[in-house]
Amino acid sequence: MPGLFDDVPDAPQASALAPSPRRGGGLFDDVPDAKAAEPSALSRAGAAASDVVQSAGAGIIRGAAGLVDLPQTLAGLADAGAGILARGAIRMAGGTPASDQGVDVSSRSVIPPVANLPRAGDAAVHGLEEATGKLYEPQTTAGEYARTAAEFIPGAGRSIAGIVKNALIPAVASETAGQATKGTAAEPWARGAAGLAAGVGAAAAGRRSAAERMFDRSFGTVTPEEYGQIQKLVDDAAGLRAPDGTLTPIDLSWPEAAQQILGPRRAGDLMRIVEGQGGLSEFFARRPEQIRAAGHAGLDTIAPAGAAPTQVGEAARSAAQSGMAATPEGQAVIRATQAVGPRVTPAQAGAVIQREMRGVADAREAKRAEQAARDYPAARDAPERAGVERTVTVERPGEPLLQTIDPGPAPPPRFDAPIDGGPATIGSLAPQRQPAPPRDPGARSLSRYIAENGGIGLERGDVKAAGLDRWKQPGVGSLVRTEGGKSIDSFWREKLIEDGYLPPDVDGGAARNIHDELLGLLQQEQRGQKVYPYDWSGSDERSGFSRLRDQHQDAAGRAMSDIRASLTESGVDPKTMHKDVLDRAAAALMRGDALDPLDAVEAAVRAAREPAARPTSRMVPTTVTEEVSAPRFGQVDPQPAIDALDWQIRTAKGDVRSALEGIRRDLYEYGTDPVSGIRETDMTVEGLLHARERIDQHIAAAQEAGDRTKIRDLEIVRSSLDDQLKGVPEVAKADAGFAANSRPLEPFAGNTPLGRVTARDDLTKRMQTPAEQVPGMVQGATAARELLANATPEARRAFSGREVTRILDEARGGEGGLSAVSIRSGMQRNEDVLAQLPEAQQSLARLARAYEGRALVEKSPLGRIARAPHVEAAIDALFPTKTTSGAAQEVTEAVRRMATSNPAAARDLVRMHLETEFGAAKQQRATGPDQKRGAYYAARLRGNEFQQQNIEAALKALPNGEAINVGFSRLLDILEATGQRQGVGSKTAFNTEALQDLRQGGAAVEAGKMAATGGLKLPTRIKDALDRWQLGENTDELARLMTSPEGGRRLAQLASAKPGAATIALLNRLTALAARGAQTGDRPARPEGEPLELRVRAAQ
Repeated sequence: MPGLFDDVPDAPQASALAPSPRRGGGLFDDVPDAKAAEPSALSRAGAAASDVVQSAGAGIIRGAAGLVDLPQTLAGLADAGAGILARGAIRMAGGTPASDQGVDVSSRSVIPPVANLPRAGDAAVHGLEEATGKLYEPQTTAGEYARTAAEFIPGAGRSIAGIVKNALIPAVASETAGQATKGTAAEPWARGAAGLAAGVGAAAAGRRSAAERMFDRSFGTVTPEEYGQIQKLVDDAAGLRAPDGTLTPIDLSWPEAAQQILGPRRAGDLMRIVEGQGGLSEFFARRPEQIRAAGHAGLDTIAPAGAAPTQVGEAARSAAQSGMAATPEGQAVIRATQAVGPRVTPAQAGAVIQREMRGVADAREAKRAEQAARDYPAARDAPERAGVERTVTVERPGEPLLQTIDPGPAPPPRFDAPIDGGPATIGSLAPQRQPAPPRDPGARSLSRYIAENGGIGLERGDVKAAGLDRWKQPGVGSLVRTEGGKSIDSFWREKLIEDGYLPPDVDGGAARNIHDELLGLLQQEQRGQKVYPYDWSGSDERSGFSRLRDQHQDAAGRAMSDIRASLTESGVDPKTMHKDVLDRAAAALMRGDALDPLDAVEAAVRAAREPAARPTSRMVPTTVTEEVSAPRFGQVDPQPAIDALDWQIRTAKGDVRSALEGIRRDLYEYGTDPVSGIRETDMTVEGLLHARERIDQHIAAAQEAGDRTKIRDLEIVRSSLDDQLKGVPEVAKADAGFAANSRPLEPFAGNTPLGRVTARDDLTKRMQTPAEQVPGMVQGATAARELLANATPEARRAFSGREVTRILDEARGGEGGLSAVSIRSGMQRNEDVLAQLPEAQQSLARLARAYEGRALVEKSPLGRIARAPHVEAAIDALFPTKTTSGAAQEVTEAVRRMATSNPAAARDLVRMHLETEFGAAKQQRATGPDQKRGAYYAARLRGNEFQQQNIEAALKALPNGEAINVGFSRLLDILEATGQRQGVGSKTAFNTEALQDLRQGGAAVEAGKMAATGGLKLPTRIKDALDRWQLGENTDELARLMTSPEGGRRLAQLASAKPGAATIALLNRLTALAARGAQTGDRPARPEGEPLELRVRAAQ
């Protein structure tokens, strides 16, 4: 039986090159036999291979030329086919075609048929053959097949599969048909029909599977732009990364991505059915963890995880407060607050007010005192214009009288010291202490030491006579004190000796009288010779004075004992002897002037003077008493005041009487008058002014005690005395000046507000009112008016600052918040005081206006965050559940202001909201392992247009916000795409139709079924088994297409295909194959040198 490539019997054909005779046999049997010797198998194989290669090369050239001439070839086939059909129809009708009768049936048209036009491809081949020689002609059947296959290659496509399907298979079929009909008129038709049939078979074999057809139909029409968006969404989901670069992909199926971009498509329904058949279980099992990882990675791009809510809330509130301060309204409040001035506490204001107002009072008092110091001395030196008549009793000397005196009994014998000194005393023989060395630089002088430790009491007149009572030590006080001073004898003697200011006694004790010694030392210090403490005991030891002193005391003791013993032995009582005699006798024994004690006593007695005899009579002087006129002259006569006082004292009782009696004594001179011998009335201006001062003190005390009776009686006396004093012109002038200078001091007197504010203890000079209580003493419009009328600029500023602070504190209330309403309310309550403080009133008004402007900001999200007590309130303020149009602008402003102050706080707050929503989305999941969490999350954040705008506004306002928003918005798009997946079940009609399609196969599969069953109807059991198998195959194929890059490629093909393109492409390919087949094989060559003809017939 001949094989596929056995030679086909030749047929006669008009060809320039007739093929050589062929013999039956194998593929290479047509190779001519060698005459000389039979070639080897290797040589034959080489020759055959060379023939195949050269034939293929020539075939490619012919195929390229034929591709150019393809339109004319198709036109020629169409004309020929039409002619055949026409002749066949004539014969069937019983007629004879014109061509069979020898009639010329060529076209008579002016324009020739397309098939008859010159062919560019043939012309190119002809030109090539003229330049290089004729193209190679196959010498074997294999060469002819190679040439034919090569002629199909130029239009077969670029892929190997396309070449095999569109070139190799049709070429083999065409050449086989051509070989079978070679040389006959049917050869072109056989070659074209065979190529066409092979193309149809290849197209049928390459038809899409049922799964591919369902996949393509489910997506509908897709434009290239839409496909690009779908592909980008899938790529973006697969390329999600955490900030550290870790890949956190979400695998999106093509139906999910397509429905996210295009809207609902039947691809979603188809994916639901495939998932219901279990085809996507593994794919979607990874989805929950992918959503979790990608969601947290997206949140990490906003801010790192782990921030504590309490810290975030506090940081957000602080950042919002700083942000509010940075707004124009906040800056206006700051400027207005600064204009108001710093906060002034009661203590601060009180200290300034007290200091300044005390200074005002002191300055006015100084002015008054300065003028009084000029006027009242002149009044005190006023001439004596007042005279008082009086008589006095005087005594004058009379004649002396001799008076006899009774001397009485004689006194005991007394011995006076000898005039020439006589024997030395024991004390004169005592050793002398060395003088004190220079003082220690850090020691205190004697006078300062005494003043610091209590001073000296005014015990004796010589202390005052020495002027020590007027000697004050700087920073300590007086040296001599009338009250509290310490006694020299009972305190200072031992104290000064112990501390080294005075040397101890000769015997080392502290028993001597140091009164005169101490006064002498203090007077020495007044002259500039300071006395400092010295270590007398140590000095005595070092100088040997203590030893000499002890020796002297021992010698004196022994001498005195010897004298007393000798006198006793002689019958003389030593007690009858004068101590000076005994002292001098002991000194004589000590010095060696006498060796016997009695001789020493006798010598001392002889040296003593005898006492004088007492007188027995004396002369007594006499006096004569008589009354003489002695008028008194003075500056003022106080008698009218005394009379008024006596009139009042008649009925006065209790302490009023005592006060009046004391005042009466003050109107008299101190001591007795040297002329009258009695206390006379004080007629000096100075004395009576002092008396008036004491009356004023009594009146002030009575006013403080509220004793009106005493006040009335004292004022009567004072008025009478004042009238007398003002009778002196100098006093009247001084009082007028004093009164004029006292009027400015009236606000500071008594129990007035300024009086209480400036009250000061005269002794300690300390203010009696604590500074923090001062502002409370000048509350109210009246007190404020009095203060401001006398205040210095500093005191005015302090008072104004305190009043503003107090008003603002009251306006803040318990929560510490100011507002325009509270400030204006406080101003209204204190309008009387503020009317006297126009600067404060204006600054508070500006502050109220500034707070009124900031109130709008406080109502914005930024303001609500600034007041938020915790992070939940801050989130609600920034991302409210119910949003309105335009809220995104406020969100942008709030986050931007916060980010400017504290970028981390703004990031943490936004992340905490988004992360909270992410957690809430998990709680709202449907059945299953969180498959819909991403979609729920995106839906919560993009619940409506305004919510989405708020989220985007917050993200864009963050540092690098544009990039963050783009990334996070893309993440939400991806998460939304995960929600395009439908729940398994529902849509029964579509399910039935789709499942029926899934049970079917492609054309080849259906043909295989028919072949396997012989076209007979199989039992239902066998058919169902085949359907289930096909269902599983198609389900798996659809699952693969929906989740693999292959599905993306099919979508790309759908996007690039034109409407009807597949059908047109198939027809085009089949037509081209038919034309190719017609062009292949041996074609008659144009005679050498014959030009192209263009036959044109005239129209009939």
